[in-house]
Amino acid sequence: MPHEMVKPNKVSLQEIPYGVPGTKVTIEAIVEESKKGSTDWDVISIARKLTHESAPRDNLHMANTLFWWVKNNIKFVRDPYTAELVQSAAITVKTGYGDCDDMCTSLAAMLLGLGIPVRFVTVAAEKGNPNYSHILLQAQTQNGWVSYDPATPGSFPGWFPPDYHRLAVWDIDGGYQELSGWFSKTWKRIKKEIKRAIRRIKAEIDRVERRIAKELNRWKEKHGFLGHFLNVLVKGVVLLTPIGWVSQFEEDSPFKMTSEEWKFLAKLGSVIGSGILTVITGGSTAALLVSSAVSVANAATSAVEVHDQLKKRKKILKQLKAQKARVALEKRAQREAINKLQADIEVMEMLLTKQKEAEFELALYQKKLKEDLEREKVAQKEGFEAEISRYKGEIKAATERWAVDFARKAMYEYVEKAGLSPEEFRQQLEYKREIEQRRARADHSIAFQETRENIEVPIPVDTHRQSSPWQGLVDQKKFVLYT
Repeated sequence: MPHEMVKPNKVSLQEIPYGVPGTKVTIEAIVEESKKGSTDWDVISIARKLTHESAPRDNLHMANTLFWWVKNNIKFVRDPYTAELVQSAAITVKTGYGDCDDMCTSLAAMLLGLGIPVRFVTVAAEKGNPNYSHILLQAQTQNGWVSYDPATPGSFPGWFPPDYHRLAVWDIDGGYQELSGWFSKTWKRIKKEIKRAIRRIKAEIDRVERRIAKELNRWKEKHGFLGHFLNVLVKGVVLLTPIGWVSQFEEDSPFKMTSEEWKFLAKLGSVIGSGILTVITGGSTAALLVSSAVSVANAATSAVEVHDQLKKRKKILKQLKAQKARVALEKRAQREAINKLQADIEVMEMLLTKQKEAEFELALYQKKLKEDLEREKVAQKEGFEAEISRYKGEIKAATERWAVDFARKAMYEYVEKAGLSPEEFRQQLEYKREIEQRRARADHSIAFQETRENIEVPIPVDTHRQSSPWQGLVDQKKFVLYT
Protein backbone atom coordinates (compact mmCIF):
# COMPACT_ATOMS: atom_id res chain seq x y z
CA MET A 1 0.00 0.00 0.00
CA PRO A 2 1.52 3.36 -0.97
CA HIS A 3 2.35 5.82 1.76
CA GLU A 4 3.99 8.85 0.20
CA MET A 5 4.05 12.42 1.46
CA VAL A 6 2.74 14.32 -1.55
CA LYS A 7 2.34 18.07 -1.66
CA PRO A 8 -0.43 19.22 -4.04
CA ASN A 9 0.51 21.63 -6.81
CA LYS A 10 -2.57 23.78 -6.26
CA VAL A 11 -5.01 24.26 -3.41
CA SER A 12 -8.20 26.27 -3.88
CA LEU A 13 -10.81 27.19 -1.29
CA GLN A 14 -14.38 27.85 -2.36
CA GLU A 15 -17.60 28.46 -0.46
CA ILE A 16 -20.42 26.12 -1.45
CA PRO A 17 -24.13 26.66 -0.79
CA TYR A 18 -26.25 24.48 1.47
CA GLY A 19 -28.30 21.50 0.25
CA VAL A 20 -28.60 20.25 -3.34
CA PRO A 21 -26.82 23.28 -4.89
CA GLY A 22 -23.79 22.57 -2.70
CA THR A 23 -23.89 18.90 -3.66
CA LYS A 24 -24.00 19.91 -7.34
CA VAL A 25 -20.86 22.06 -6.95
CA THR A 26 -19.07 19.19 -5.18
CA ILE A 27 -20.06 16.69 -7.91
CA GLU A 28 -18.76 19.06 -10.59
CA ALA A 29 -15.39 19.19 -8.78
CA ILE A 30 -15.34 15.37 -8.48
CA VAL A 31 -16.13 14.95 -12.19
CA GLU A 32 -13.40 17.42 -13.14
CA GLU A 33 -10.80 15.63 -11.00
CA SER A 34 -11.92 12.26 -12.42
CA LYS A 35 -11.44 13.49 -15.98
CA LYS A 36 -8.03 14.95 -15.10
CA GLY A 37 -7.01 11.71 -13.42
CA SER A 38 -8.05 9.67 -16.48
CA THR A 39 -5.28 11.41 -18.44
CA ASP A 40 -2.68 11.21 -15.65
CA TRP A 41 0.02 8.74 -16.70
CA ASP A 42 0.60 7.40 -13.14
CA VAL A 43 -3.11 6.61 -12.71
CA ILE A 44 -3.38 5.03 -16.18
CA SER A 45 -0.25 2.93 -15.53
CA ILE A 46 -1.69 1.54 -12.29
CA ALA A 47 -5.02 0.73 -13.97
CA ARG A 48 -3.33 -1.02 -16.94
CA LYS A 49 -0.99 -2.97 -14.68
CA LEU A 50 -3.86 -4.21 -12.50
CA THR A 51 -6.03 -5.28 -15.45
CA HIS A 52 -3.43 -6.83 -17.72
CA GLU A 53 -4.90 -10.32 -17.13
CA SER A 54 -8.47 -9.24 -18.00
CA ALA A 55 -9.99 -9.80 -21.41
CA PRO A 56 -9.76 -6.75 -23.74
CA ARG A 57 -13.50 -5.96 -23.64
CA ASP A 58 -14.43 -7.52 -20.29
CA ASN A 59 -15.44 -4.29 -18.59
CA LEU A 60 -17.02 -6.13 -15.64
CA HIS A 61 -13.83 -8.01 -14.73
CA MET A 62 -11.68 -4.88 -15.09
CA ALA A 63 -14.12 -2.79 -13.00
CA ASN A 64 -14.24 -5.49 -10.28
CA THR A 65 -10.44 -5.73 -10.22
CA LEU A 66 -9.97 -1.99 -9.87
CA PHE A 67 -12.74 -1.85 -7.22
CA TRP A 68 -11.01 -4.40 -4.99
CA TRP A 69 -7.66 -2.64 -5.38
CA VAL A 70 -9.12 0.72 -4.34
CA LYS A 71 -11.03 -0.86 -1.45
CA ASN A 72 -7.97 -2.72 -0.12
CA ASN A 73 -5.25 -0.11 -0.75
CA ILE A 74 -6.90 3.23 0.08
CA LYS A 75 -7.73 3.80 3.74
CA PHE A 76 -10.91 5.67 4.56
CA VAL A 77 -10.32 8.96 6.41
CA ARG A 78 -12.85 11.70 7.06
CA ASP A 79 -12.66 15.18 5.59
CA PRO A 80 -11.70 18.18 7.76
CA TYR A 81 -14.48 19.17 10.15
CA THR A 82 -15.02 22.58 8.57
CA ALA A 83 -14.57 21.73 4.87
CA GLU A 84 -15.52 19.30 2.11
CA LEU A 85 -12.14 18.16 0.75
CA VAL A 86 -11.93 16.98 -2.87
CA GLN A 87 -8.48 15.74 -3.85
CA SER A 88 -7.14 14.53 -7.16
CA ALA A 89 -6.96 10.86 -8.11
CA ALA A 90 -3.16 11.00 -8.31
CA ILE A 91 -2.82 12.28 -4.72
CA THR A 92 -5.29 9.69 -3.41
CA VAL A 93 -3.47 6.83 -5.18
CA LYS A 94 -0.02 7.99 -4.01
CA THR A 95 -0.91 8.78 -0.37
CA GLY A 96 -3.37 5.93 0.13
CA TYR A 97 -5.89 8.02 2.10
CA GLY A 98 -9.31 9.50 1.26
CA ASP A 99 -13.02 9.47 1.96
CA CYS A 100 -15.93 8.19 -0.14
CA ASP A 101 -15.71 10.90 -2.81
CA ASP A 102 -11.90 10.54 -3.07
CA MET A 103 -12.19 6.76 -3.50
CA CYS A 104 -14.89 7.19 -6.15
CA THR A 105 -12.78 9.84 -7.90
CA SER A 106 -9.77 7.49 -8.06
CA LEU A 107 -11.85 4.54 -9.26
CA ALA A 108 -13.63 6.70 -11.83
CA ALA A 109 -10.31 8.09 -13.11
CA MET A 110 -8.87 4.58 -13.60
CA LEU A 111 -12.05 3.30 -15.28
CA LEU A 112 -12.22 6.34 -17.57
CA GLY A 113 -8.55 5.84 -18.34
CA LEU A 114 -9.44 2.35 -19.59
CA GLY A 115 -12.37 3.67 -21.63
CA ILE A 116 -15.16 2.44 -19.33
CA PRO A 117 -18.10 4.90 -18.88
CA VAL A 118 -18.99 5.82 -15.32
CA ARG A 119 -21.54 7.89 -13.42
CA PHE A 120 -21.93 8.95 -9.81
CA VAL A 121 -24.82 8.23 -7.43
CA THR A 122 -25.57 10.26 -4.27
CA VAL A 123 -27.88 8.97 -1.55
CA ALA A 124 -29.45 10.50 1.57
CA ALA A 125 -29.40 7.70 4.12
CA GLU A 126 -29.55 9.63 7.41
CA LYS A 127 -33.04 9.82 8.92
CA GLY A 128 -34.33 13.33 9.32
CA ASN A 129 -31.61 14.78 7.06
CA PRO A 130 -32.79 15.54 3.48
CA ASN A 131 -29.26 16.34 2.26
CA TYR A 132 -27.10 13.81 0.43
CA SER A 133 -24.62 12.16 2.78
CA HIS A 134 -22.87 9.48 0.68
CA ILE A 135 -21.57 8.94 -2.86
CA LEU A 136 -20.84 5.77 -4.85
CA LEU A 137 -19.90 4.90 -8.41
CA GLN A 138 -21.59 2.99 -11.23
CA ALA A 139 -19.70 1.57 -14.22
CA GLN A 140 -21.24 0.50 -17.54
CA THR A 141 -20.36 -3.14 -18.26
CA GLN A 142 -21.67 -5.89 -20.50
CA ASN A 143 -24.22 -6.61 -17.73
CA GLY A 144 -25.43 -3.02 -17.56
CA TRP A 145 -24.72 -0.41 -14.91
CA VAL A 146 -22.99 -2.04 -11.90
CA SER A 147 -22.67 -0.21 -8.55
CA TYR A 148 -19.33 0.11 -6.72
CA ASP A 149 -19.08 1.51 -3.17
CA PRO A 150 -15.46 1.07 -2.01
CA ALA A 151 -15.85 3.26 1.11
CA THR A 152 -18.54 1.13 2.82
CA PRO A 153 -17.28 -1.81 4.95
CA GLY A 154 -18.50 -5.18 3.68
CA SER A 155 -19.44 -3.88 0.22
CA PHE A 156 -18.81 -5.86 -2.97
CA PRO A 157 -19.32 -5.33 -6.73
CA GLY A 158 -23.00 -4.70 -7.34
CA TRP A 159 -23.76 -3.77 -3.72
CA PHE A 160 -26.11 -0.83 -3.21
CA PRO A 161 -27.20 0.89 0.05
CA PRO A 162 -30.44 -0.83 1.17
CA ASP A 163 -31.88 2.05 3.19
CA TYR A 164 -32.21 5.50 1.72
CA HIS A 165 -34.97 8.06 1.29
CA ARG A 166 -33.42 10.12 -1.50
CA LEU A 167 -31.29 9.25 -4.53
CA ALA A 168 -29.75 11.15 -7.47
CA VAL A 169 -27.72 10.03 -10.50
CA TRP A 170 -25.00 12.36 -11.90
CA ASP A 171 -23.48 11.85 -15.36
CA ILE A 172 -19.95 13.00 -16.14
CA ASP A 173 -21.38 15.17 -18.93
CA GLY A 174 -23.35 17.27 -16.45
CA GLY A 175 -26.65 15.41 -16.51
CA TYR A 176 -28.64 15.12 -13.28
CA GLN A 177 -31.64 12.98 -12.38
CA GLU A 178 -33.17 12.76 -8.92
CA LEU A 179 -35.12 9.55 -8.22
CA SER A 180 -35.76 10.18 -4.52
CA GLY A 181 -36.59 6.53 -3.79
CA TRP A 182 -39.52 6.31 -6.24
CA PHE A 183 -39.63 2.51 -6.35
CA SER A 184 -39.52 2.08 -2.58
CA LYS A 185 -42.15 4.78 -2.08
CA THR A 186 -44.40 3.25 -4.75
CA TRP A 187 -44.09 -0.23 -3.24
CA LYS A 188 -44.86 1.13 0.21
CA ARG A 189 -47.91 2.91 -1.17
CA ILE A 190 -49.10 -0.31 -2.91
CA LYS A 191 -48.68 -2.35 0.28
CA LYS A 192 -50.56 0.30 2.21
CA GLU A 193 -53.45 0.20 -0.28
CA ILE A 194 -53.54 -3.62 -0.20
CA LYS A 195 -53.72 -3.64 3.59
CA ARG A 196 -56.46 -1.03 3.52
CA ALA A 197 -58.47 -3.09 0.99
CA ILE A 198 -58.06 -6.24 3.10
CA ARG A 199 -59.29 -4.38 6.17
CA ARG A 200 -62.30 -3.10 4.24
CA ILE A 201 -63.16 -6.58 2.89
CA LYS A 202 -62.84 -8.10 6.33
CA ALA A 203 -65.03 -5.40 7.84
CA GLU A 204 -67.65 -5.96 5.10
CA ILE A 205 -67.59 -9.75 5.69
CA ASP A 206 -68.04 -9.20 9.41
CA ARG A 207 -70.94 -6.85 8.75
CA VAL A 208 -72.67 -9.35 6.41
CA GLU A 209 -72.16 -12.19 8.89
CA ARG A 210 -73.66 -10.10 11.67
CA ARG A 211 -76.69 -9.32 9.49
CA ILE A 212 -77.11 -13.00 8.56
CA ALA A 213 -76.86 -14.07 12.21
CA LYS A 214 -79.34 -11.38 13.21
CA GLU A 215 -81.78 -12.52 10.47
CA LEU A 216 -81.50 -16.20 11.43
CA ASN A 217 -82.18 -15.40 15.08
CA ARG A 218 -85.16 -13.29 14.01
CA TRP A 219 -86.56 -16.30 12.08
CA LYS A 220 -86.27 -18.48 15.21
CA GLU A 221 -87.98 -15.93 17.43
CA LYS A 222 -90.76 -15.06 14.93
CA HIS A 223 -91.65 -18.38 13.25
CA GLY A 224 -90.78 -20.89 15.97
CA PHE A 225 -90.36 -24.43 14.61
CA LEU A 226 -90.59 -23.22 11.03
CA GLY A 227 -87.90 -20.64 11.69
CA HIS A 228 -85.75 -23.31 13.31
CA PHE A 229 -86.34 -25.56 10.30
CA LEU A 230 -85.41 -22.79 7.87
CA ASN A 231 -82.32 -21.96 9.96
CA VAL A 232 -81.11 -25.57 9.80
CA LEU A 233 -81.98 -25.81 6.14
CA VAL A 234 -79.94 -22.71 5.26
CA LYS A 235 -76.96 -23.90 7.30
CA GLY A 236 -77.24 -27.35 5.74
CA VAL A 237 -77.18 -25.87 2.24
CA VAL A 238 -74.17 -23.71 3.14
CA LEU A 239 -72.54 -26.80 4.66
CA LEU A 240 -72.42 -28.34 1.19
CA THR A 241 -69.97 -25.58 0.16
CA PRO A 242 -66.35 -25.08 1.34
CA ILE A 243 -67.42 -21.93 3.16
CA GLY A 244 -69.79 -24.00 5.30
CA TRP A 245 -67.08 -26.48 6.30
CA VAL A 246 -64.65 -23.65 7.12
CA SER A 247 -67.32 -21.86 9.17
CA GLN A 248 -67.68 -24.91 11.45
CA PHE A 249 -64.19 -24.14 12.85
CA GLU A 250 -64.88 -20.45 13.44
CA GLU A 251 -66.41 -19.43 16.73
CA ASP A 252 -68.15 -16.26 15.49
CA SER A 253 -69.43 -17.59 12.15
CA PRO A 254 -73.26 -17.39 11.73
CA PHE A 255 -73.22 -20.66 9.74
CA LYS A 256 -71.69 -22.75 12.53
CA MET A 257 -74.21 -25.40 13.60
CA THR A 258 -74.93 -26.19 17.20
CA SER A 259 -75.34 -29.70 18.59
CA GLU A 260 -79.17 -29.37 18.61
CA GLU A 261 -79.11 -28.30 14.98
CA TRP A 262 -76.93 -31.28 14.09
CA LYS A 263 -79.44 -33.61 15.79
CA PHE A 264 -82.34 -31.98 14.03
CA LEU A 265 -80.50 -32.20 10.69
CA ALA A 266 -79.84 -35.91 11.25
CA LYS A 267 -83.48 -36.65 12.03
CA LEU A 268 -84.63 -34.54 9.09
CA GLY A 269 -82.24 -36.35 6.81
CA SER A 270 -83.45 -39.72 8.02
CA VAL A 271 -87.07 -38.80 7.40
CA ILE A 272 -86.36 -37.37 3.95
CA GLY A 273 -84.21 -40.35 3.09
CA SER A 274 -86.85 -42.84 4.22
CA GLY A 275 -89.46 -41.01 2.15
CA ILE A 276 -87.29 -41.12 -0.92
CA LEU A 277 -86.59 -44.84 -0.45
CA THR A 278 -90.29 -45.52 -0.01
CA VAL A 279 -91.07 -43.81 -3.27
CA ILE A 280 -88.26 -45.61 -5.05
CA THR A 281 -89.14 -49.08 -3.74
CA GLY A 282 -92.89 -48.64 -4.11
CA GLY A 283 -93.64 -49.18 -0.43
CA SER A 284 -92.70 -52.87 -0.33
CA THR A 285 -89.92 -52.29 2.11
CA ALA A 286 -91.18 -49.04 3.51
CA ALA A 287 -91.43 -50.22 7.10
CA LEU A 288 -87.94 -51.72 7.03
CA LEU A 289 -86.49 -48.64 5.43
CA VAL A 290 -88.27 -46.35 7.84
CA SER A 291 -87.04 -48.36 10.79
CA SER A 292 -83.54 -48.37 9.34
CA ALA A 293 -83.67 -44.64 8.75
CA VAL A 294 -84.93 -44.10 12.26
CA SER A 295 -82.13 -46.29 13.58
CA VAL A 296 -79.59 -44.35 11.55
CA ALA A 297 -81.04 -41.07 12.78
CA ASN A 298 -80.99 -42.31 16.37
CA ALA A 299 -77.43 -43.49 15.92
CA ALA A 300 -76.47 -40.14 14.43
CA THR A 301 -78.25 -38.38 17.25
CA SER A 302 -76.49 -40.60 19.78
CA ALA A 303 -73.20 -39.92 18.05
CA VAL A 304 -73.87 -36.20 18.19
CA GLU A 305 -74.81 -36.49 21.87
CA VAL A 306 -71.69 -38.52 22.58
CA HIS A 307 -69.66 -35.94 20.71
CA ASP A 308 -71.32 -33.20 22.70
CA GLN A 309 -70.65 -35.03 25.94
CA LEU A 310 -67.03 -35.58 24.95
CA LYS A 311 -66.78 -31.94 24.01
CA LYS A 312 -68.32 -30.92 27.34
CA ARG A 313 -65.98 -33.26 29.18
CA LYS A 314 -63.02 -31.84 27.31
CA LYS A 315 -64.22 -28.38 28.15
CA ILE A 316 -64.70 -29.31 31.81
CA LEU A 317 -61.28 -31.00 31.82
CA LYS A 318 -59.75 -27.91 30.27
CA GLN A 319 -61.45 -25.75 32.88
CA LEU A 320 -60.23 -28.07 35.63
CA LYS A 321 -56.71 -27.95 34.26
CA ALA A 322 -56.93 -24.18 34.06
CA GLN A 323 -58.29 -24.04 37.60
CA LYS A 324 -55.54 -26.40 38.75
CA ALA A 325 -52.98 -24.21 37.07
CA ARG A 326 -54.51 -21.15 38.73
CA VAL A 327 -54.48 -22.90 42.11
CA ALA A 328 -50.86 -23.92 41.54
CA LEU A 329 -50.02 -20.35 40.60
CA GLU A 330 -51.88 -19.06 43.65
CA LYS A 331 -50.05 -21.53 45.90
CA ARG A 332 -46.79 -20.57 44.31
CA ALA A 333 -47.63 -16.92 44.78
CA GLN A 334 -48.59 -17.65 48.40
CA ARG A 335 -45.31 -19.49 48.98
CA GLU A 336 -43.39 -16.66 47.40
CA ALA A 337 -45.34 -14.17 49.50
CA ILE A 338 -44.65 -16.21 52.67
CA ASN A 339 -40.96 -16.51 51.79
CA LYS A 340 -40.82 -12.81 51.08
CA LEU A 341 -42.65 -12.09 54.35
CA GLN A 342 -40.22 -14.32 56.26
CA ALA A 343 -37.32 -12.59 54.58
CA ASP A 344 -38.84 -9.22 55.48
CA ILE A 345 -39.32 -10.40 59.08
CA GLU A 346 -35.69 -11.51 59.24
CA VAL A 347 -34.62 -8.19 57.82
CA MET A 348 -36.81 -6.36 60.35
CA GLU A 349 -35.39 -8.44 63.20
CA MET A 350 -31.90 -7.73 62.00
CA LEU A 351 -32.73 -4.04 61.74
CA LEU A 352 -34.26 -4.07 65.24
CA THR A 353 -31.18 -5.82 66.60
CA LYS A 354 -28.94 -3.29 64.94
CA GLN A 355 -31.17 -0.50 66.23
CA LYS A 356 -30.92 -1.85 69.79
CA GLU A 357 -27.16 -2.16 69.45
CA ALA A 358 -27.02 1.35 68.10
CA GLU A 359 -29.20 2.63 70.96
CA PHE A 360 -26.99 0.80 73.50
CA GLU A 361 -23.87 2.24 71.91
CA LEU A 362 -25.52 5.64 71.87
CA ALA A 363 -26.40 5.35 75.57
CA LEU A 364 -22.80 4.34 76.37
CA TYR A 365 -21.52 7.21 74.29
CA GLN A 366 -23.90 9.64 76.01
CA LYS A 367 -22.84 8.33 79.42
CA LYS A 368 -19.20 8.62 78.53
CA LEU A 369 -19.79 12.06 77.12
CA LYS A 370 -21.63 13.08 80.32
CA GLU A 371 -18.76 11.78 82.46
CA ASP A 372 -16.27 13.58 80.28
CA LEU A 373 -18.30 16.77 80.61
CA GLU A 374 -18.47 16.38 84.38
CA ARG A 375 -14.74 15.73 84.58
CA GLU A 376 -14.15 18.66 82.34
CA LYS A 377 -16.41 20.81 84.55
CA VAL A 378 -14.57 19.64 87.70
CA ALA A 379 -11.22 20.18 86.06
CA GLN A 380 -12.37 23.52 84.81
CA LYS A 381 -13.67 24.44 88.27
CA GLU A 382 -10.45 23.31 89.89
CA GLY A 383 -8.54 25.19 87.29
CA PHE A 384 -10.66 28.26 87.95
CA GLU A 385 -10.11 27.91 91.69
CA ALA A 386 -6.40 27.37 91.19
CA GLU A 387 -6.33 30.31 88.82
CA ILE A 388 -8.27 32.43 91.33
CA SER A 389 -5.93 31.35 94.14
CA ARG A 390 -2.98 32.13 91.92
CA TYR A 391 -4.50 35.50 91.07
CA LYS A 392 -5.17 36.13 94.79
CA GLY A 393 -1.63 35.17 95.65
CA GLU A 394 -0.31 37.39 92.89
CA ILE A 395 -2.58 40.22 94.09
CA LYS A 396 -1.49 39.68 97.69
CA ALA A 397 2.15 39.52 96.70
CA ALA A 398 1.70 42.57 94.53
CA THR A 399 -0.09 44.32 97.41
CA GLU A 400 2.67 43.35 99.81
CA ARG A 401 5.28 44.48 97.33
CA TRP A 402 3.34 47.71 96.86
CA ALA A 403 3.05 48.14 100.65
CA VAL A 404 6.75 47.46 101.13
CA ASP A 405 7.61 49.77 98.29
CA PHE A 406 5.23 52.40 99.65
CA ALA A 407 6.65 52.03 103.20
CA ARG A 408 10.14 52.12 101.85
CA LYS A 409 9.33 55.16 99.80
CA ALA A 410 7.65 56.81 102.80
CA MET A 411 10.62 55.91 104.95
CA TYR A 412 13.01 57.35 102.42
CA GLU A 413 10.95 60.50 102.21
CA TYR A 414 10.80 60.76 106.02
CA VAL A 415 14.50 60.12 106.34
CA GLU A 416 15.18 62.66 103.65
CA LYS A 417 12.93 65.25 105.31
CA ALA A 418 14.20 64.52 108.82
CA GLY A 419 17.73 64.78 107.66
CA LEU A 420 18.74 61.53 109.42
CA SER A 421 21.52 59.35 108.31
CA PRO A 422 20.73 55.71 107.59
CA GLU A 423 22.60 54.65 110.70
CA GLU A 424 20.59 56.99 112.90
CA PHE A 425 17.33 55.87 111.41
CA ARG A 426 18.28 52.24 111.91
CA GLN A 427 19.07 52.93 115.57
CA GLN A 428 15.71 54.56 116.06
CA LEU A 429 13.92 51.56 114.51
CA GLU A 430 15.81 49.15 116.75
CA TYR A 431 15.02 51.31 119.77
CA LYS A 432 11.36 51.38 118.85
CA ARG A 433 11.34 47.56 118.39
CA GLU A 434 12.98 47.14 121.80
CA ILE A 435 10.37 49.40 123.43
CA GLU A 436 7.58 47.33 121.85
CA GLN A 437 9.11 44.13 123.14
CA ARG A 438 9.43 45.59 126.68
CA ARG A 439 5.90 46.74 126.54
CA ALA A 440 4.68 43.33 125.45
CA ARG A 441 6.53 41.67 128.28
CA ALA A 442 5.15 44.17 130.70
CA ASP A 443 1.61 43.54 129.47
CA HIS A 444 1.97 39.83 129.95
CA SER A 445 3.58 40.13 133.38
CA ILE A 446 1.19 42.61 134.86
CA ALA A 447 -1.80 40.73 133.32
CA PHE A 448 -3.49 43.82 132.16
CA GLN A 449 -3.48 45.42 135.65
CA GLU A 450 -1.81 48.49 134.52
CA THR A 451 -3.44 50.62 131.93
CA ARG A 452 -1.69 51.31 128.78
CA GLU A 453 -1.68 55.04 128.76
CA ASN A 454 1.55 56.85 128.47
CA ILE A 455 4.90 55.19 128.82
CA GLU A 456 7.70 57.55 129.59
CA VAL A 457 11.04 56.30 128.50
CA PRO A 458 14.27 58.20 128.48
CA ILE A 459 15.63 59.02 125.08
CA PRO A 460 19.35 59.42 124.64
CA VAL A 461 20.45 62.87 123.89
CA ASP A 462 21.60 63.39 120.34
CA THR A 463 24.68 65.50 120.88
CA HIS A 464 25.78 65.19 117.32
CA ARG A 465 22.71 66.53 115.47
CA GLN A 466 20.46 69.26 116.81
CA SER A 467 18.21 69.32 113.70
CA SER A 468 16.60 65.96 114.59
CA PRO A 469 12.78 65.80 114.62
CA TRP A 470 13.10 64.42 118.13
CA GLN A 471 14.67 67.57 119.37
CA GLY A 472 11.60 68.71 121.31
CA LEU A 473 11.33 65.40 123.07
CA VAL A 474 14.97 65.37 123.90
CA ASP A 475 14.62 68.67 125.66
CA GLN A 476 11.70 67.31 127.73
CA LYS A 477 13.74 64.19 128.60
CA LYS A 478 10.93 61.87 127.66
CA PHE A 479 9.31 60.04 124.61
CA VAL A 480 5.55 59.54 124.33
CA LEU A 481 4.52 56.45 122.41
CA TYR A 482 0.88 56.13 121.25
CA THR A 483 -0.43 52.66 120.55
